[in-house]
Amino acid sequence: RKDIITEWLSTRTVYFNNKIPGFTLMGSKNLFYTKFNYSNKRTITGRINSFDDQVNLQMLPKNSEIKNHIISRYKNGKIVVFDYVSFESRIAIFATGNKQFIDKFRDKDIHIHIAQLIFGHEQITNEERAIGKLFNHTLLFGGGEERLKSIVRDFDDKIDFENAYNKVIKELNPIIELSS
Repeated sequence: RKDIITEWLSTRTVYFNNKIPGFTLMGSKNLFYTKFNYSNKRTITGRINSFDDQVNLQMLPKNSEIKNHIISRYKNGKIVVFDYVSFESRIAIFATGNKQFIDKFRDKDIHIHIAQLIFGHEQITNEERAIGKLFNHTLLFGGGEERLKSIVRDFDDKIDFENAYNKVIKELNPIIELSS
């Protein structure tokens, strides 16, 4: 079924209201369009993702100029974007069935929480949250300790990795037990 959805997505057309410099679009004077490629074979999880030589539509920043030009092909149509904060992590939390663990993270951004454990302070920058997110996803999707160590070391080689790693593993133990 996922192959059918992936194939269908790859045949969809994305419309733009302006020609975008440096971006190859087909179209007429007032309506520009292109097709993008999707795959469910390029990630460990089988998640459907966009890949293209020009741009990855799923990874455009919120304030992207390209994103601002995407339009609905329907008259008065709207484009709706859903961004689920910590979506994969939340699924993993709920999949544990551990009520205490679920309640602890119900209204928290788990990426910030894990970043606080890694960096040892309360106020987390966007960059530090991104490290927490990368750390979480690496754990969730089967990355090993060496990969986690390189993530932390590349960001700040002064961090006591062993201490941070042990804190995170202890904190996420219900998820880790579920996945083993």
